[in-house]
Amino acid sequence: DRADASGLDAGTIGLTVNLGDGQDAGVTTTTTLRTSTATAVFGQPVTLTANVSSAAGSPTGGFVTFRAGNSVLGTALVDANGQATLTLPLGIGSTTLTASFAGTGNFANSTSAGVALTVNPAATSVALTSSASPVVAGQSVTFTAAVSVLAPGVGVPAGTVTFMDGNVILGTRALGPTGTTSFTTSFAAAGGHAITAVYNGNFTLQASTSQALTEQVNAPATPPAATTPQATTTALVASATTVRVGQSVTFTATVRGPAGSATPTGTVTFMDGNVILGTVAVVTGGQARLTTNFAAAGGHVITAVYNGDANFAASSSRSLTEQVRKATTTALVASATTVAVGQPVTFTATVRDPSGTGTPTGTVTFKEGNVILGTGTVGADGKARLTTNFAVAGGHVITAVYSGDANFASSSRSLTEQII
Repeated sequence: DRADASGLDAGTIGLTVNLGDGQDAGVTTTTTLRTSTATAVFGQPVTLTANVSSAAGSPTGGFVTFRAGNSVLGTALVDANGQATLTLPLGIGSTTLTASFAGTGNFANSTSAGVALTVNPAATSVALTSSASPVVAGQSVTFTAAVSVLAPGVGVPAGTVTFMDGNVILGTRALGPTGTTSFTTSFAAAGGHAITAVYNGNFTLQASTSQALTEQVNAPATPPAATTPQATTTALVASATTVRVGQSVTFTATVRGPAGSATPTGTVTFMDGNVILGTVAVVTGGQARLTTNFAAAGGHVITAVYNGDANFAASSSRSLTEQVRKATTTALVASATTVAVGQPVTFTATVRDPSGTGTPTGTVTFKEGNVILGTGTVGADGKARLTTNFAVAGGHVITAVYSGDANFASSSRSLTEQII
């Protein structure tokens, strides 16, 4: 028999299949398949409904297997009305769906004709906000973009957002786990800047662009007359607070004017007490850097003096103390290299200034591995001593660690003491 499909819903196709092998295969059935939509978007649940019928009425019981191409999507039980349904989201692309009824009782198997379904990327939207508006030219501002998936699509957006100033790309940032990302920048030119955030999309989500946000950038405040320059502050830091004689260290001075003002220009002079180390121009960001080294050990009191310009007054940093130490060498000897368990042995550490121009002071710590055996004071002869004994036989690695002082850097030396 051929089924009359004229009474089926639009988009529904019916097919009768009689699976026989020459023997009685039972009552012939017809399975038809329809979908809740012919076109879906990523993440949207699609309901698949299979209707199983026959000349003897609708079968009750048995199962329908739903497939996309050759892939099984799931199985559902046929209800009292001869229907089986399955609701689930499907992957991106176009596919052909079928429903196969597994016969039960006197009802034979049957499979529906294919029904086409297309799943497209879901639409998105971008919301853009600014941390501050207006701002002053050169002042930092942070733009935050939040990407959302529009219904009926679902999911958390992934990928990148490009921030634009008109047609100029400001930068591109990856979305975080909540679908948001931020970009921090500043503008040199005053005026209204039309900022947009462009979500670049991915395989499952469509690209989208935020509404333009106008970021108002104002010119810096006009400086007062040259007779009343604006006040400044100068901060000073060092790349390291303790260095050896001859080792390079970089001092960075940062000059700032009042909030909302332009960046001071001019020069900064770096001083070691009353001695000028050098004078450096202030560059973008109000910073000046000087890299130098010291030939003399001891504490060097460093100050950065901003010399001012036509619009900004001079200022000095707080001083910092750069500790400069001479290199040392430490030698270690034992009164005997092999002693018996319990027998005293004396370790002597000799600390020297290789240049021969000074005498290190301070202490030497004698250690076996991480265990401190004792500490000795460095005498006028540069020596520190420790007498001890050992309860365990074997090779004991002894290290003498000179701790350094105000003028001399630390150093160490090891030896192996054999205990029998």
